[in-house]
Amino acid sequence: DHKSTLDDLKKMVKDPAISVRGPKDSGQQLGRVLNYLTDYLGLVGLVAVLISSIGAFYLFQSYLLSRIKYMGILKTLGLSKQTIAMSFIWIIIFLGMLASSLSLFLVKLFLPIVFSVLTQWMDISYQVVLTYSMLFTLFSISILINAFVCVPLIISVLKKPTIELLQNNLKIKFGLVDLIYYVPAFLFLWSLAIWQAHSVKIGSIFIFAIVGIFIVVFSLFPFGFNYISNKLLKLELKQPFSLSFGLALRYFI
Repeated sequence: DHKSTLDDLKKMVKDPAISVRGPKDSGQQLGRVLNYLTDYLGLVGLVAVLISSIGAFYLFQSYLLSRIKYMGILKTLGLSKQTIAMSFIWIIIFLGMLASSLSLFLVKLFLPIVFSVLTQWMDISYQVVLTYSMLFTLFSISILINAFVCVPLIISVLKKPTIELLQNNLKIKFGLVDLIYYVPAFLFLWSLAIWQAHSVKIGSIFIFAIVGIFIVVFSLFPFGFNYISNKLLKLELKQPFSLSFGLALRYFI
């Protein structure tokens, strides 16, 4: 009997530093550890999603600035703002599906290799299975996060007068009122954090900590760059170190 044998072993071991566990207990403990690891990796993946969304914001902003005159022409021809916005939203959807397909291809290619390495260190069999629900989740997150990040850019541009769009020298600026357009993106990331952490408390602490870090960084960096820029104005171009380094530093700031 397995239970009696385990009890006998526990009675035989007198050292309190030694813990005797059966296969069932060890399997349950390993399962809990893997669940914690999965939750942690899910939150790490959420950080990657947040960083990639920032990159998508700047890339789409650059693309949108190159199409401002095109948007002005469409408004001059009488097209509604909704029609113009939807033409760019379809581009966002297409790019999201393309990025998801590329990511899916890389996962399918490298994940079996990673699992084959893990099986050499852990005596556990892994099976790589991509279900339809996983595919739906992947494509949905990719498309939605791009839409939540990029659509406010489209709204900000279309709010400008047509004459400014035709001049093709428009600069996209956001005020405090415009931040309301990013509330859906924040709520979406918040729900993803709760889903991945399997805890409202942990997910909320995580997402608010990330947002707090971004606020601090984006608040302090401009002051830091302005301080360095003011210091550089008092120096000669060849300072510090050399002319090339001084010019590069001023271009960077």
